[in-house]
Amino acid sequence: MVQEKPADIVLALREGEKYPSLVAKEVGTTFAHAFNVLSKLERMGVVTSQERGRIRWVKLTERGEELASLLERLKGMAEVMDAYVELEEMYSKEVKNKLREEVDKEKVAKKLEELRRRVNALAGREDEVGKRAKKFLERVEEVEREAKGIVVGEG
Repeated sequence: MVQEKPADIVLALREGEKYPSLVAKEVGTTFAHAFNVLSKLERMGVVTSQERGRIRWVKLTERGEELASLLERLKGMAEVMDAYVELEEMYSKEVKNKLREEVDKEKVAKKLEELRRRVNALAGREDEVGKRAKKFLERVEEVEREAKGIVVGEG
């Protein structure tokens, strides 16, 4: 979908102006790779650079800020979607169509807590990612109730 390191480089620059070796270190790539990506991003108008003394500093342009915002939303949506897939796989395997006694409640609780932790921060956002994350957390609660054998009826 989106190349991971170039996207991470753009997102790292969202925090402000940096020099290329720091960007490389933050995203876990080599200086040469970061430098090549930054050069390409500069040609595309996503970043701008300026030499001060012996150091070249890079920062996002307005276009770069827009791209970073889109990448952040895309990354958030992908995180929620991945969590949904894991939740539904675990539900099908560990909970669905099983008697209460057959459910490994400890294993299910551990997985639900891990998924909850991964998505919790996203639920605080005020965008589509936040809405989807909140819906996901509601689904986690449903699965948790079913795994514990708590039946919630209408009435």
